[in-house]
This record gives sequence, structure tokens and C-alpha cells, in this order.
Amino acid sequence: MTKITRFVFLIAIMAISGLGFAQSTIDFETLGHDWSWTVFANGAGGGDNQAGLTCPVANPAATGINTSANCLKFVEDPTAAPWGGFFSTNVGTVTITEATKIFKVMVYKDKLSKFGVKLEGGTIGALENLVSNTKTNEWEELTFDFTAKVGQTFTKLTFLPDFNATRTSGGTTYIDNVILPTVTPPAITAPTTIVTPTVAAASSIFVYSSNYTYTPFAGLELNPDWGQGGAGTIYAPYSVNGKNVLSYLPLAYQGMSFDNAKQDVSKMKFLHLDLWSLDATATPFRMYLIGTVGDDFVEKAFATGGTGWVGIDIPLSEFAAKGISMNSIRQLKFQCAEWSVNGASSNKTLFPKIYIDNIYFWTDETPSIVVTPSSINVAALAGSTNTFDIATEIGWTVTSDQTWLTVSNESGTGNKTITVTATANPTVATRTANVTVTAADNTVRTVVVTQSGATVPDAPTPTVAAEGVNAIFSDAYIVNASEYQNWYGTDMTEESSTTAANKVKYVSSACCFGYGLTVKDISSMTTLHVDIYPITLPSMNIGIVSNGVDKKVFKTLTPNEWNSIDIPLSDYTGADLTNIPQIGFWDLNGKFYMDNLYFYNSTVGISKKDNSGISFYPNPVKSDLFVVGLPQNATIKIFDMRGKLLLNTRNTNNQIDVNNLSKGIYTIQVSGRNGIITRKIVKE
Repeated sequence: MTKITRFVFLIAIMAISGLGFAQSTIDFETLGHDWSWTVFANGAGGGDNQAGLTCPVANPAATGINTSANCLKFVEDPTAAPWGGFFSTNVGTVTITEATKIFKVMVYKDKLSKFGVKLEGGTIGALENLVSNTKTNEWEELTFDFTAKVGQTFTKLTFLPDFNATRTSGGTTYIDNVILPTVTPPAITAPTTIVTPTVAAASSIFVYSSNYTYTPFAGLELNPDWGQGGAGTIYAPYSVNGKNVLSYLPLAYQGMSFDNAKQDVSKMKFLHLDLWSLDATATPFRMYLIGTVGDDFVEKAFATGGTGWVGIDIPLSEFAAKGISMNSIRQLKFQCAEWSVNGASSNKTLFPKIYIDNIYFWTDETPSIVVTPSSINVAALAGSTNTFDIATEIGWTVTSDQTWLTVSNESGTGNKTITVTATANPTVATRTANVTVTAADNTVRTVVVTQSGATVPDAPTPTVAAEGVNAIFSDAYIVNASEYQNWYGTDMTEESSTTAANKVKYVSSACCFGYGLTVKDISSMTTLHVDIYPITLPSMNIGIVSNGVDKKVFKTLTPNEWNSIDIPLSDYTGADLTNIPQIGFWDLNGKFYMDNLYFYNSTVGISKKDNSGISFYPNPVKSDLFVVGLPQNATIKIFDMRGKLLLNTRNTNNQIDVNNLSKGIYTIQVSGRNGIITRKIVKE
């Protein structure tokens, strides 16, 4: 069990008629006691998948026996162990009595299977009780009889939502209104307000804030992988009126890293934090600064008992006195005293529960130089500009760390508006540059410049005649795909390319995906075609599914241009082309655009004449291509199979010299009074 996530539950203590004893109802509302839940055996090989549990979530069907607003949701992984589930130890020590021996749980499941309640710890040791639900997609109350354990205690409550020894699929289970013997977890009051900083931007370097107009520096990691989860730290953003503060419920140790954006805080005087403790007694709290040279802590004690925020300002001189260099701070770390003393042997019940907000370095001195704003944007086009302002009375220099971005003034004295100018962004991905302003007193300010990505160009225009095509995705043909199939969390959107009417598929996150085919018999086809525009995708496997077997062909891709891929169906050895239910893409480790996905017959579509009255001969051609019926002042363009323009001319003599073309297939496009005519030619 690797990760523990905090959830806020409302524990309503209510009397159950006829039982003669108070019981607790766990109703999973947004107010009340704070419980921690740990997911186990909900992944491949029995591993954990903490993301499978969410609470609170909206009641999926607030009708019938359960009209509450919220509940708990658990998604079983298809590879989870039969006993996969989740548990909490926040129940304290609970005694089963004659009056409280009957447990009840409301469940809402998408399949019929056994649901388990397991009691552990205390004198009971371990005991599970399994009951099958009888309804799907409807709330049902299940009853669990623990008569045999009257008088015994438990300290751990575990749920097994889908106990299935022959698991073949995942599923979703909601639970609500869990009735069990009285539990008495400590009362907790979480923040209901936030603190708005008043420090001036020019006098501060902000690390994190839930409510601030100034942008924190780039490269900030709020939850770096330092092993703190295994130590017992539970980290999560906590929403207060729609704004997120940081919560550590509890805290062993935690921090934040900005190694790629090291900060010079030598002109600052204080490190500020706003903290809210859920502990009534004073809690020693260690704050570490970690620089390129040196790391050490300053310890503070505070206590609010959930009653309010405490602002802490630590003089940086206290850190500097311990040998920490203030000109290159790369990490911050928080650590409770219990962990500092005992480490892995710590008593976790002594870990404090705290919220943190408004972390920043600041000074009460007037800054020597002010640069605003700290971040600007420029468009993708060549010559795109934007400005920022320098306010100072001393000299300064300005430098850009990217050759594609230049500045109007590299040095000067006093106030100045600086213009930045960008070259064209050759890719569809955004890019950033850091412009550094260094004052004469060595004060450094940074402006982050972000340039938009270029619009993806149109994919090459398909030229195969429609009668020879079985199209999956293309604006050029009527498609025959029955459905898009998101196999493993693919993030795909449909976007416009350079021509607004032309749609392309953009895949930003994927492992694999596919399409189901309406026309499954592709035996009349010879070739699979697709146009791929890779951004960060170096290669992919493209294939078909035949008799339940994936048949794949590997392709290496050229980035930031359209790759027109034609795969002979003969390459899919052993495939039954009379029954191909799916086409798929695998090993997609990067972002890309896609267009013109279709099967075609290579013997169809390279024609010499059509209703336009224009014909080309000879085709195939060796040297000179002749055109019959060429309109007056027609424009002739020739493209290679990647869509690269090779020839653009106005021709009136009905003869085109193609001697310079290499052997292969090309697209010829004629634009005239009758519109645009596009055909394929073959160069021998």
C-alpha cells in the first residue's frame, strides 16, 4: 500500500430505533470528521491504485432509499485481486455489542457480486462477512450479522466491494450510509476562509498561493517523489470556496521542488507561510531551505486547534547563519518534530495535521528594480511582439536564453519599455523563453515568454477515387467506421487545421486506440493509408485485428511534418481480410495529429481523364507530362506524398518537364475556371 488519500466525511451520530443503543452512520457528506482511506490490491499483480477511490462524489441516483447528496465511489481495476478494496483506521477502538451486532451498508453496483465488510485489529483479529447484492444500478441496503463477535473489538474497517475469485472485468461501486457501532474520532475543524496576501509583487518571490494575482515561478513541483507517502504524509489540495490550499493530513515530511528554476532570494529578508493546525497543542514545525550549497531548518511551534490561520515570518538570516546560500534556493521542506527525532520508527498518531497557504519570500525594503508583468505571450507568426516594463533608477541589462526571441534593448538606465520579438514557431507545440533583467546591484528579475504553436497544416489531399476507398476518418470520403474505440485512456480531440473546414484528430495522451469497422470485408483493398503529423511521437505501430489477433506494422516518423503512410495489406501476414472488425494504433508515446485514415485499392484512382475534360499522358511518365484540356492561365502544382510542394507554375503550352522528379507517386493539382482538379501521376 503506497499511497493514502484524505477524504472529509460527515459522521452523524444517530439513534437507531429498536436497538436501544447509539450507532454511527457514515454518510460521506462534506462536513464533519476527517478520515483517511487506503486502497489495496486494486491493480496489476495485486498492486495499489489509489486513484480508484473518490470521496465525496455526487449520489448517482438520489432516489428511493437513498436521497443523500454525496457518497463514496470505488472503481475496481480489471486486474485487481479478488480481495481488492480499501480500509480506514479512523474508527478508533470499537466494541461490538448485542445491540450493535448488525451492520448495514447501502451499495450501488453495476454488476452482481459479493460485497464484503471486514473487521480487523483489536480482539477480533480479522473477520470478513460477504453478502451478494441482488440489484444493479440501484441503491440496495445490505445487512451483515456479526453476532458471533459480540463483546469483541476492532480497530480497522475494510470494504471489499467486488469479491470475485474469477474476475474478468472491472466495475464501479458506490457505498453510503454505513451503520456500525459508535465511533469517536477526534473532532476536526478545517479552514473555511483563506488569507489574502498584501505584500507587493516587486518586494516578493512567490512560491505558492491559493489567492494571488502574481504568477509563481515556473518549474514548481508541489508533491515531489521523496517517499513521503510511504512515511505517512497524506498530501492533497483542499478547496476553500473554490480556491486550493495545501493540506497535509497528517504530515511526516513534505516539500516542494523547483530545481529547474532555482531562485535567488538574497535580496529578500523573510520566508512567509500561513498555517492552520488541527492540533490544539503547540506543534513543533521544522522549515527547511535547501540550496545549491547547504540545507538546514528553523523550527517554529504553533497551535490553533482548527480555529484559524497563523502567519509565520522566518528571517532568512536564521537560515544564512546555518550556511545556506541564498542566491540559489532549489527546494523547500516541511517536517514535523516526531519524524525528525524518530524517522521510520515514529508514532504516527503524533504527526500534526496542517494546512498551508501563501508561501513566499519577501522584503520590507524598497526594491531597486521592478519588472512587470512577469509573464507574457507572443503569437506563432514571425515578427510577433509583446512588451514588459522596467522601473528603476539604476542601470540594467536584458538577455534572452533563446535565439528565436530577441529584445529591443540589451542595456540601459532608468525606466524603459522592452519589446520582445519572436521568429516563427515552426512546430504546433508551444515554446518558452526566459528573459532575464539584471540590475546594476545584481538584483535579477525574470520574464517568462510563451509563444503559441503554429496551426497544423492541412494533410495531403487524398487522390484515390472514392470507388476504390474504404474510409475510416477523412473529410474527403464518406466514412465507414462504426465507432471510435478508446482502449486505454486516450485523450483525442477533433480540431481544424489550416483550412478551417478540414478536420484532423489530435491525440495528446494515448497508449493505444482503434476504430471499429462497418465494412469488415476489406479483401478488395490492397493498401492501408494514414497521414500522421508527429509532435513528440517518434514511432508507432499501425495494425488490424484479425481473428482476435493484433497484426502490427512498425513505422518511424519524421517530426513536425505530415507523414503519408501506405502499408500494403500483404504486410499483415496471415490476416483474414474478409473479416477485419478493427483497425488499431499501438505504442503511442507522444503527441500527434492524424488525418485521412482509409483502406484503398491501388489499382483505382490513377486516371488519365475525367468529366473535367483534362487528361494527363503518359502516366506513368519518364520526362515530359502532357496535359490535354488545360484551361487558360491555369495554375499547376505538384506535391510529393508527404504533401511537400515541388512545382508551382502557370502553364499554357500543355507540357510539364518532370525530369527532376525522383521515381515515385506524386499528386498533381490543376486550378482553373472549373475549380481544382487533383490526380495522381507515377514517375518512372
